[in-house]
Amino acid sequence: MNINNILTNYLKATIKVKCLVSVVMLLMAPVASAEYVSSDDVLNIGDYERFVLARQQSSVNVELGGELVSATLRDQASINISGGIVNWLSMFDHSSANISSASVSTIWAAGHSVLVLDGVSNLERLILGDSSHVNIIGSDIQFNGDYLTGYWSDGSHFNIRTYNRTGVMTNGLPGYITVNYFP
Repeated sequence: MNINNILTNYLKATIKVKCLVSVVMLLMAPVASAEYVSSDDVLNIGDYERFVLARQQSSVNVELGGELVSATLRDQASINISGGIVNWLSMFDHSSANISSASVSTIWAAGHSVLVLDGVSNLERLILGDSSHVNIIGSDIQFNGDYLTGYWSDGSHFNIRTYNRTGVMTNGLPGYITVNYFP
């Protein structure tokens, strides 16, 4: 075998490997969607993202049409969800969330985090811990030991499975929940 045959075979094998790697990268692109923001950065989400980690006073905005599978907030980061969809939101270390007219499935708030909720559809689980504070904009708010129920400011009803890990009950509500009543 001469040197030309060896080089030709090597090039063919290299091209096959590069093609295979390219195909794998194309197929994996949708599941590899992740963002990291920190240090006063702002991330606007108007389409699909798989995962966001926000830290150090950064801010995330999920806009109408935006969809996020999972978001984790730490170190005073904030998220504003207005008209978008978030499946799982975890909040720690004095982080904050303002959620209105949006769809969120699960919220876990701990470490002195602050939530403002109004018109949140599909909220199945609210997990409260470590002095987290929830400000609900609505009316007729009640807690039966398992479910937080009431009406958002737009009149739509909610029924949220609520896990009170704060160890605090105030006026029959779990944790540090404040209600801004609407007539």
